[in-house]
Amino acid sequence: MRATPESFSTVLLADVVRFDDLDPTPLVALGTAFTYRRRDPWAIEMRVDNGRTWVRWLFARSLLADGLNTRAGDGDVTVFARDAAVFVLLSNPDDCDVTLRFDRADVERILDRCDQVVPEGDETKAVDWDRELARLGEAA
Repeated sequence: MRATPESFSTVLLADVVRFDDLDPTPLVALGTAFTYRRRDPWAIEMRVDNGRTWVRWLFARSLLADGLNTRAGDGDVTVFARDAAVFVLLSNPDDCDVTLRFDRADVERILDRCDQVVPEGDETKAVDWDRELARLGEAA
């Protein structure tokens, strides 16, 4: 019997695009790294290499999944798909917005790997609730 992994990381290139109607024009490619961890089963971490440092974004696993079928997200991260591409729009308070384009197949593989770590719908079973309650007690 194969052990379930505790986490995974995947590195991808993303096109930075200027999204203009139906014609996303590539400007530059950036390195990105997606990480998913059993201990935080509802979240996906995406780090983006902006050339100076890695910028960290944390968002819901379901946001990435929902974005494959419909426009998803109201805050700093919005995800939607068009044809064979998935677009991730990132906004921050410094007025530095960016749109990243990924191959849909790569995003689907990321979500499949999430399911290998924690199957969708089993997130509450993956959390060590005793540890989480102890951490809350330490913070008080």
